[in-house]
Amino acid sequence: MTDMTELYASLFTGFSGATHRVRARQYVDGLLGVDGRKTVANIAAAVGGPEDEQRLRRFVSGGAWRWGPVRRALAQAVTSRAGAGAWVVGPVSIPKTGERSVGVTRHYSRERGRVLVGQLAFGAWFATGGSLVPVSWRLVPGGDAAERTAAVAELVTEVADWTGGRRPVVVDPGVLPVADPARQPWARCPLTVRVRPEVRVAVKRRPAAGRAEVAPAGQVFGSAGLRCASDGGVATVPAALATGGPGPSTAVGVWRNGHAVGRPEEVWLSDLPAERPAVLGTLVRLPGRVAGGWRTRGAAVGLADYEGRSLAGWHRHMTLASCAYAVQELAGDRAEVRGSAACAA
Repeated sequence: MTDMTELYASLFTGFSGATHRVRARQYVDGLLGVDGRKTVANIAAAVGGPEDEQRLRRFVSGGAWRWGPVRRALAQAVTSRAGAGAWVVGPVSIPKTGERSVGVTRHYSRERGRVLVGQLAFGAWFATGGSLVPVSWRLVPGGDAAERTAAVAELVTEVADWTGGRRPVVVDPGVLPVADPARQPWARCPLTVRVRPEVRVAVKRRPAAGRAEVAPAGQVFGSAGLRCASDGGVATVPAALATGGPGPSTAVGVWRNGHAVGRPEEVWLSDLPAERPAVLGTLVRLPGRVAGGWRTRGAAVGLADYEGRSLAGWHRHMTLASCAYAVQELAGDRAEVRGSAACAA
């Protein structure tokens, strides 16, 4: 693994000046070193002095630095250290009380199985066989379907642009009413999207000649005469959207009990080949790893701890907390704070 100084340098190339890099290092060190809630006051107490609290507060909530270049640098840092990997885009719910935090709304949380009051955010995570790192975020203050759809589309477009469209992108929209997968940006990257089982797809029976059969995606697995490949609890069928146009070439069914019998519990559409069920099975299980990372390491580095009314402050905090997550994930034990960066006057 690379030296810690080199790792921090690669993460902070998105900052325009030395003072910003010092503040960012201080904030990340604090996120990694503070026990309990990662408030600005606690971070300043851990890595500096009383005078540093206001400086760090201004740096995050009132600063002028743009988080986009920092996230791009973070993406380049984590993908350059990885072999094969994929992006995962999906929602997280952050419970909040009162009105002190930006973007608080009532929304349904699939993970918690109920409506809650809090922030609804969509994140883009980079996952490999051995690591998982959050990179980019969108907050959905209004919580309506159009905003959610736009947040997902923006994140897919962003990560595809960062890596030239070469890495697979897995979208598990969670709270989204996915009724029209034709609106997904299929052409930008290898895309795999979780959909409702009633989405209609066109499939062909053997022999290949003849008219395609249109049916709900959740009902095409196990039908007589279909070319179905399986690997454990995953089965794939060549399928296209019934509406035509660009889109998927494969329907993917997932059964949690490991046996592809009956109707699947999850249905996905992908433009990866149906002949690769093991690869697709690995991809569609990545959102489960992301959920685990959010609950464990994400909580430890303060991804859910920002308190403030500034949307820009929320984005900056999430960016720096993602950097802290990356440091801990990529550097392991060496991520422990060994003395804070000196705070510039």
